[in-house]
Amino acid sequence: MKSNWKRTLPALALSAACLLGIAGCANSAAAPSPTPSAVAESVPPSSPTPAAAPQPTENPAPRTVTDAVGREVEIPEKLERLAITCNGGAHQELTILGASDRIVAMPSTAKFNQLEVMFPDYANVTDAGSFNDVNIEEMLKAKPDFIFVGQSSKEGNAKLEEAGFATYTMLIGWAEIDTLKQEFLNVGAILGNEAQAQALVDYWDEKIALVEQAVSQVPE
Repeated sequence: MKSNWKRTLPALALSAACLLGIAGCANSAAAPSPTPSAVAESVPPSSPTPAAAPQPTENPAPRTVTDAVGREVEIPEKLERLAITCNGGAHQELTILGASDRIVAMPSTAKFNQLEVMFPDYANVTDAGSFNDVNIEEMLKAKPDFIFVGQSSKEGNAKLEEAGFATYTMLIGWAEIDTLKQEFLNVGAILGNEAQAQALVDYWDEKIALVEQAVSQVPE
């Protein structure tokens, strides 16, 4: 069953490697010990053990995700300051994935009263414009490490990229369920919160399965 949904709000376990150290014990013999002078004569001076050559460090391959317009976007290592230039769903996605305290610029959330009630600090975040009407000067002042933009604002997105900002293009309006779920997984990867994104997708899959089961029992 294919349906379109409107966007809405809906460890890495570290493995410890144990190194087993085995100490060898010398077996003592009953033969008389040689005199110190005999030891000096019979045992050649030992040569210093050469130090092991340092192994080259391999740089991990950069992580990438595919955005709404098909671009392969590299995920920056530093993501302390985020910005948004599209309204509505992007605010909600970043909020539910735990990035509310990293947003330094975004369009006004006055239209989303409940969001401002839950996160009153959003009212004080810099408004650097939205979609094609972006304010590059204000965005430069906000100094975001990464910007989430909308797929319908090609002109504004190009201005941001020309100014040197890294961007990820978000879906706008309606989207198929599988496409929307993948966006949440991508944003979760960007924000370093894959677990929360996967939990949301699993929740949706569970509820969708219940709906499909109920619909399948409706007589035609």
